[in-house]
Amino acid sequence: MSLITRRRVIAAKIEATSGTAETLAAGEANFNAFDPSFVPEIETAQRNAQASLSKLKPVAGSRAGRGSLNCEFLGTEPNWAGVLLPACGFANSGTGAFTLSSASANRKTVTIGDYIDGVRYQLAGAAGNLQIEGVVGQRVMGMFNFSGIWSRSATALLSPTLPSGVPPILANATLTIGATVYQLSRIGINLNNQVTLRPDANAASGIKSAVIVDRDVRVTVDPEASAGKDWFADWYGTPATAALSLVLTVGSNTCTIAAPSLAVMDDQPGDRDGIHTEGLEFQATQNSAGDDELTITWATSG
Repeated sequence: MSLITRRRVIAAKIEATSGTAETLAAGEANFNAFDPSFVPEIETAQRNAQASLSKLKPVAGSRAGRGSLNCEFLGTEPNWAGVLLPACGFANSGTGAFTLSSASANRKTVTIGDYIDGVRYQLAGAAGNLQIEGVVGQRVMGMFNFSGIWSRSATALLSPTLPSGVPPILANATLTIGATVYQLSRIGINLNNQVTLRPDANAASGIKSAVIVDRDVRVTVDPEASAGKDWFADWYGTPATAALSLVLTVGSNTCTIAAPSLAVMDDQPGDRDGIHTEGLEFQATQNSAGDDELTITWATSG
């Protein structure tokens, strides 16, 4: 019997012990995931036979894998946030606020299962990277990429209760750089996490878990050029920093993405349908104590 790709569910759970797979249930699949892809990355050693041109049986190496999925940013804290953001280097306050952290106590890994109509592809001990992409008139998406310990099994499709709300588009938002509003068509934020797999001779997979060892948060925007604003001066003159704030509002609910200290890294003149633009890239830098270059906060007013 054919397996239907569209009959697909993604589930994820933070691990109590890093690298030890959690048992996933319907309650861990209560979020919408788009364009998932989970594949093995297992190096296989070829072996040449002697006295002929034949090959001996190959030997498969450590059982590594990678996976990706996209999730919608909502006005209220989405179910995926408390699971996927900590595995990308955020500390969870438990009250809707997520801040970057390098403290060992906040280094989380997750078990992620990709269920396809009776087959499950799974990553355990997984950590990853987050990119946020917003285009005017479209949904603001969180694009996740994870590395971890790979496995495959015949497992029944989960039956979660999925959210039914409609996500906001990038419109009627409050987006400022240095407290100034600019006309732009898109914004991109990339944590650029460097994820390393930890070899372990005692593990059956050859891998203990994944771990984030570095990051370099970058922000890209494409504002209309203005004769009154010289971004080049901010770039090659005395280094100047500016704060970024993006607020998505749905009724009384808000999602605020903030970077308090941005430094210009690049400025490429461009064109958008005949309008002169500037392709800006910023580095989000330490603001005061460190691990404070980016925050994501969901809140309700009133």
